[in-house]
Amino acid sequence: MGAKTGILLLNLGGPDSLQAVKPFLYNLFSDPDIIRLPFSKLLQKPLAWIISTARERMACDAYGQMGGRSPILPLTEDQAKALQVQLKDNGLDYPVYIGMRYWHPFIEEAVDLMIQDGIEDLIILPLFPQYSLTTTGSSMNELERCFQQKNAQIPYKLIESYHNYPDYLAALGATISEAIAENPWGCSTESISIVFSAHSLPKKFAEETGDVYPQQIQETASLLMAAHFPNNPWRLCFQSKIGKIPWLQPYTEDMIDTLSEEGVDNILLVPISFVSEHIETLYEIDLLYIPQAKALQMQYVSRSKALNSHPHYIKALTKLVLEQVKSEAPALV
Repeated sequence: MGAKTGILLLNLGGPDSLQAVKPFLYNLFSDPDIIRLPFSKLLQKPLAWIISTARERMACDAYGQMGGRSPILPLTEDQAKALQVQLKDNGLDYPVYIGMRYWHPFIEEAVDLMIQDGIEDLIILPLFPQYSLTTTGSSMNELERCFQQKNAQIPYKLIESYHNYPDYLAALGATISEAIAENPWGCSTESISIVFSAHSLPKKFAEETGDVYPQQIQETASLLMAAHFPNNPWRLCFQSKIGKIPWLQPYTEDMIDTLSEEGVDNILLVPISFVSEHIETLYEIDLLYIPQAKALQMQYVSRSKALNSHPHYIKALTKLVLEQVKSEAPALV
């Protein structure tokens, strides 16, 4: 009888109530993979407390307009259930676990469940299609710490990124096509400007660490457009900047201004690096960027939905796992 195999989905998580907003932010800014202090790790937690305190009111207002919580956990649970069903349809009765980096269920909680269930082999599937030290890298660092603390010897295979995976690109293409079909653009389909909005990173961090995230985001957008929308104009921009230091540019709000100045009348915003609806889509795009574009008298502005549990996305995740199962590469320990 073979080893008992489990699937671990990694994501960042989000506050499940307004009371959880500040501790969620504190956990986020306490992460040395997010904020790197060159002189003393002793400053990490005090700085995290200062930042989370300063941003609490603004964040609570944003989450309050979203119903008082992030939807990321129930959406991730739906993804896990759909993936488990698809795997079972392919003859693999593998349990699927969820490990969040900054809020419940934490990665440590997922490790406890896997130990309790007797998992002996693991396939790790980050819900970050593009690799970044701040997402997949940070989550894997935390997983390794948990394994060490609990003396857990669970070999694993990591799907490090899938930014150029054809089925993932097809899933993004499907959400774009559906958004175009669902809305009354009043113009030819090929005249719609597709504006990819990705989560940003501090520019200095990306340069100093050599993080591949900016290149993988660019590659995702380029491959997607070439394969599915070769005749549409498109742009790539970045959102969710915090503080005054430069982040990856152009910023989404600046791109909208630029497109308006260029006389672009119809834009479709595409949340390219987000696989679930979250504050970046439901608040930033829906409540900040779309009203901004409309105020500039653009003729029509909309956005595509996040992938969530779209059948094409679940198909892509399933195929990624099946390829790992069939792979002869040794598991990491």
